[in-house]
Amino acid sequence: LEFRRVLFRSAAPLTKVHVVELTAEAKPIEIVVQGRTAASRKVEIKAETMGKVIEIGADRGARVKKGQLIARLATDDRQARLEEAQALVRQRQLDFEGGKQLAEKGYRPELKIAEARAALEAAKAMLARIELDIQRTQIRAPFDGVLDQRSVEIGDYVRDSVAIATVVDLAPAVVVAQISEREVGQIRDRKSTR
Repeated sequence: LEFRRVLFRSAAPLTKVHVVELTAEAKPIEIVVQGRTAASRKVEIKAETMGKVIEIGADRGARVKKGQLIARLATDDRQARLEEAQALVRQRQLDFEGGKQLAEKGYRPELKIAEARAALEAAKAMLARIELDIQRTQIRAPFDGVLDQRSVEIGDYVRDSVAIATVVDLAPAVVVAQISEREVGQIRDRKSTR
């Protein structure tokens, strides 16, 4: 019995508590960030053939559409080489067709037909190369954008793989900024919070 009395005598009185009801409110945190804008894509256009610049299609800073002419190179003797290649293809086609008819009648060996076919295919390949070379004299914008830089003027001579211009796509523009890992979770797009 005495042990129990000691326990009751040493017990502390109860503490009084005040209760206050709180309501949570979201408070915006302002984070100041320094950044820069950048293009969503940027391409340096290089010459794929050589020649003298004879025409400029767009000035630096101008908006360009996909396929718009930026610069044109002189075709020089390319048109003559094209006509020569076309004539050679016609000649090789006639040789092949004539040889094929002779082979069907037994007057020409199969080997000669194979040679005529190979000569025709070589002439067609040469024609395709010159057509591509002529097409490459026209340097065009690869996509809609802004002509950021143009490093050639009328009269300049360019070789293949030489930079002609830089086109940037600013739709949409990209914003680049440094934010600490701790603050990343607190960033929201203003549109999504409205």
